[in-house]
Amino acid sequence: MSSFPFKHICVIGTSGSGKTTFARVLAEKIGGDHIELDALYHGPNWSEPTEEEFTARIRNAMKSERWIIDGNYISRASQLQYADLIVWLDYSFVRVLSRIARRTLKRLITNEELWNGNKESWRLALTKNGMIYWVLHTYSRRRREFPVMLSSKYSHIAQQRFQRPRDADEWLRSIS
Repeated sequence: MSSFPFKHICVIGTSGSGKTTFARVLAEKIGGDHIELDALYHGPNWSEPTEEEFTARIRNAMKSERWIIDGNYISRASQLQYADLIVWLDYSFVRVLSRIARRTLKRLITNEELWNGNKESWRLALTKNGMIYWVLHTYSRRRREFPVMLSSKYSHIAQQRFQRPRDADEWLRSIS
């Protein structure tokens, strides 16, 4: 059992900030379950669950003693209210966009499966449903909305904000 003081952690940040990688490492370090909201949300053929189905999937996944959830389904899911720590990966637009572009290209070349048989395609990547477009249209909004949300509705929950990946990596390394 880990001596890490937090048992229920939500990792948020704009797409491409590295939420899933960060959450996986943290889950391994503290012996918690990693819950990736994208995997719970995207069904086969990119199907989307109803609000009730999605909420039930999240609640079911959160039944373990320790969990680390990554994802930005904040308006659809209530996982933040159950957290005792919120980690915000708040990286620069250039860093996030370059990560998304590299990740998308890699997935296209390797034909990597994402969740439930879904794969990125050239057709998808070059449309408004692609991740590059998504980052271009959500980055600024998230940078405006997250501070307001975190300082009001979730101000009672411990928070850790990282603006540089090396600071986040250093923090992860400090956890025994």
